[in-house]
Amino acid sequence: MNGGDVPSLEEILLQERFDVARAVAFAVLACLSWEACINLSFDVDYFWASTRGIVKTIHYTARSFGVLSQIGSVYIKYYFKYLEKPTDSRCRKWLISQFLALILLMFNLEVLLMTRVYALYDRNYRVAWGLGIFTVLKSTAAAVIVAFTIMRAHFGQACILTWVPQELIVGLSAVEIATHCLIIGLTVVKSLRSAGGRPWWSISLLRMVIRDSILIFATLTILHVMLITDISGDGKFISMILPVSIGVCSISAKLQTCRIIRNMRDFSPGITLHSNTDYCTELTVVTTIP
Repeated sequence: MNGGDVPSLEEILLQERFDVARAVAFAVLACLSWEACINLSFDVDYFWASTRGIVKTIHYTARSFGVLSQIGSVYIKYYFKYLEKPTDSRCRKWLISQFLALILLMFNLEVLLMTRVYALYDRNYRVAWGLGIFTVLKSTAAAVIVAFTIMRAHFGQACILTWVPQELIVGLSAVEIATHCLIIGLTVVKSLRSAGGRPWWSISLLRMVIRDSILIFATLTILHVMLITDISGDGKFISMILPVSIGVCSISAKLQTCRIIRNMRDFSPGITLHSNTDYCTELTVVTTIP
């Protein structure tokens, strides 16, 4: 568009999408920074605790990578808007990095939830193998879908997506929803059995486990349903949901990962949970109290 030209409707909509995406990027970064500040004391204490293992790695991966990836997102949106007009090739590289960040944060969250399922089932190795195989298949399917989506995507100003294959977005959403259906199903079934005939809501640990699981399932399911409904039959976007969805998914995965770990560390079921006790051990112990 030249300086004296009147912008077309498509250009106006694209500019609006960019402004919304940029505002969301700044808002997500501000939210993550604020959340990191108010939890700084817990993070320092947890870091110096003698506990070792996968959960501590998950926590600090989510904590650090969530903020760093969002700083990169804010910078790139500024860079592409004011300093350089990106080519499709550069947009694809940037989108790959965004998806990799999202996949890592989602993988972090899912491994944490599956670790809790493994603990709930008394460290049953059949459950562990089943969840492991499912995770590999799910991750492979998601990676293939994302690869095809990136190769066929169309970009607008500042690498804002303007078109993607509708069937691939539906497929990716279906894979994610199926994953969390499996996790919440196993969690709820075992939690109800662990109640031993008592109302599950009267047992504080089970209430917390089910509450967190349902919250995560509801958040991600609603987001993926919105993504599906945001795309018309020809792959164009009806609104601005998908252009900002990666940031929303990332912050949701990061916040919920750290929240679950903190809830378990702060949980007091009436027995002593030592600071150097592994998360899996804690959950196994407190869920098998007679």
